[in-house]
Amino acid sequence: LQEVQIMTEEEYVAKCEELLSSELPVESPDELMNAAVQVESLGYLATKFQARAEKELRQADVELLAARAEAYNTVEGKTAPERQAKVESLVRHQVEVAAAYESRIKFYRNLSALIDRRVGLAQSTLANFSAQIKAGIITS
Repeated sequence: LQEVQIMTEEEYVAKCEELLSSELPVESPDELMNAAVQVESLGYLATKFQARAEKELRQADVELLAARAEAYNTVEGKTAPERQAKVESLVRHQVEVAAAYESRIKFYRNLSALIDRRVGLAQSTLANFSAQIKAGIITS
């Protein structure tokens, strides 16, 4: 078994950008298979980083609820909208943190979809190579 290299999230994103922005090597079935394997191997980490962001979002949501509850007990105002505006200004940082986690989750969902599409394209192209070889159109 080949040892899986542990990457930081930043290294992972850079590797995905490198592989997903390059053209598939469609001239050679062997190179295409290698490219598909490389891209497919990145799929697991997208899921892992998405799960981490989802866990962090749940924690951020709990912290936001607690901060809002605490803020409601401290703010004063003549009207409910006035008090609500003061509360929201007090918890703005927690809202931004939660929004950043939501953004990361969407990013990793989209990245997973891109990886799946790239692998599917490579598999389709490999199937086409195979059909052409069987039909005698090209030689392996």
